[in-house]
Amino acid sequence: MRRFILICSLIIVSVLSVAGNAQAQSIKNLDSQLNISASGNVSVIEDLRIDFPPKGQRNQFYRVLPIWYEPSGDFHVVDVNVKNVVMDENVPIPFQSWISGRDLFLRVGDPVKPLQGEHKFRIEYEIFRGVHFVNGSPQLLINVTGEQSPFPIENVSVTVKPPKGTDMSRVQSSAVVDAKGKTQAVNASKSGESIQFNAQKLDPSQGLTVAVDLPKGSVIPHSVLFDTVAYLQKFYQVFVLPVATVILLSAWWWLYGRDPGEKKSESTNTLPPNFITPAEAGTLIDESCDLTDIVSTVIDLAARGFIKIRVVPYNGFLYLDTKDYEFTLIKSIQDRELKPHEQLFLTGLFGGLSTTTYLSAVKGNFAEYIPMLKRRIYSNLVTEGLFARDPEIDRKNFISAGASIITVGVCFLVISMYHVGGQATSIGMILSGLVILLASGAMPRRTSKGVSACSQLKRFQRALRSGDQNDLQKFSRENPNAFDQYLSYAIVLGLADRWADAYISEVHNYPDWYQVHPSLKPETFDARAFVSQLYDGLSSINRALTEPPYSVRSPQANELLGSRR
Repeated sequence: MRRFILICSLIIVSVLSVAGNAQAQSIKNLDSQLNISASGNVSVIEDLRIDFPPKGQRNQFYRVLPIWYEPSGDFHVVDVNVKNVVMDENVPIPFQSWISGRDLFLRVGDPVKPLQGEHKFRIEYEIFRGVHFVNGSPQLLINVTGEQSPFPIENVSVTVKPPKGTDMSRVQSSAVVDAKGKTQAVNASKSGESIQFNAQKLDPSQGLTVAVDLPKGSVIPHSVLFDTVAYLQKFYQVFVLPVATVILLSAWWWLYGRDPGEKKSESTNTLPPNFITPAEAGTLIDESCDLTDIVSTVIDLAARGFIKIRVVPYNGFLYLDTKDYEFTLIKSIQDRELKPHEQLFLTGLFGGLSTTTYLSAVKGNFAEYIPMLKRRIYSNLVTEGLFARDPEIDRKNFISAGASIITVGVCFLVISMYHVGGQATSIGMILSGLVILLASGAMPRRTSKGVSACSQLKRFQRALRSGDQNDLQKFSRENPNAFDQYLSYAIVLGLADRWADAYISEVHNYPDWYQVHPSLKPETFDARAFVSQLYDGLSSINRALTEPPYSVRSPQANELLGSRR
């Protein structure tokens, strides 16, 4: 892929450079001054005198600078930063640079102003890590002209200035002109604190390569810290954009996403609030409506007397189980005590046509209700003043914003694949989008009422998880009827086993709302076994309620589902 891009770039440059009468006839002179710093970076000033045709519409020309070198069998990649380009009497002229393959392409010229006759250009650029090290000794290796120029160069002069204080007697230098595998040595001369190289009449695609060996100690090897700071300076967009995003998101969260402080209260109530259902409690405590929250509605409605659950034998396999679950509607779906999501749950369970149904019959017919149930639970929590905004909408808005920014960043990255600054900005945008995606979960906001209710739920959670078992058993003796009432809350919190342990001595029979066929009933009853059965049943209910709808169900298929007793 890299070779393909390079070939295409060279074709474009060649076509634009040699096509028609608008081509530049020759580069009269190329004078390059290279100043080596003790840090190993190289500052370059190029003075070019180019003769353009007196007639024609050529607006731009190209310089191709190699950035990939392979000295001594190893490879060395430099980073070129073009700082400024001026024409004639220091008149700024537009330019653009990009990397393709092993070269940096520099396009110089105004798209609307033709270049005619002879003009002088000065190009200033910095070569980061221009000096590499061979067996611990610094060496400058650079192809001054490049090997992709389509124009002849009449005269090339190169001046290399080592770091100040360098012992020039220990400096070794050489230069060659290379073209199509053939090399020709170029004489080098020292003058004061610099080295000069001169070459004449270079044909198109001939390159002048200069090598200067410096004494040890004249250039300081780059440290990891030095390289890191330099890259941060060059590719600052990669870091500035995500940091700015974090700052803006933090400000937004502080103003609009942070929960208000809980009002001081002397209440030590460790039971769940009586004005929210288990499904709402699970949603409030983690700001997300999960399937466990929704399925807990079955147990809660049964405990409150709206439905009855009966475990019956099943002559088939319902998720590798030989039991089915019969649900009987006891009270009206329109009962005023029911909240909107509970009415919708019963509608989905019974279909609004019957007062008795089975889990095997509901399988594949309930999944379409789940998104609506979530919306109603979120909406009711907002209506009752427990959330400031719909948490799901909050998350979706930030996820959409993050995904959009990532998409734009990826598009810009593809477009700017030859522009280093554009690539840095694109990567910064992608990272900013990822930051927004990660922050989406922190943006839902509870109200003061919601914070208070959540704190009460967490006290109940802590009491079950780490509370003294003697205190829990004492509570169970004082409140023997509370087992059914708060069982579904314990299920939502994942602590039903601890709740059963608290009532192990108080609950001796199945509750009225949960009956088991005699053939499936164990010889003895205890609360732990009952909760274990509930978990098994909820697992089957969960899978059945979430199973996608069947496309076609014939009477024969219903018979194959098995018979119920």
